[in-house]
Amino acid sequence: MNILLLGIGNVLWADEGFGVRVIERLQKSYRFPDGVNVMDGGTQGVYLVEHVQAADVLIVFDAIDTACRPAP
Repeated sequence: MNILLLGIGNVLWADEGFGVRVIERLQKSYRFPDGVNVMDGGTQGVYLVEHVQAADVLIVFDAIDTACRPAP
């Protein structure tokens, strides 16, 4: 099984690269078995399609600024 942990984000934008920072922390703090790929996708967009299609399981870390208030 091919598992992809994919961080998306821009460290210079409103989300402060949330997904990128998650991936950095995972790579620094953990070792993953064969078949688990940890990838900083940054802002590569369409260039990530090949990696996403190759994954059997995909976990994406990302954040957006919706300017909405949290639900009560």
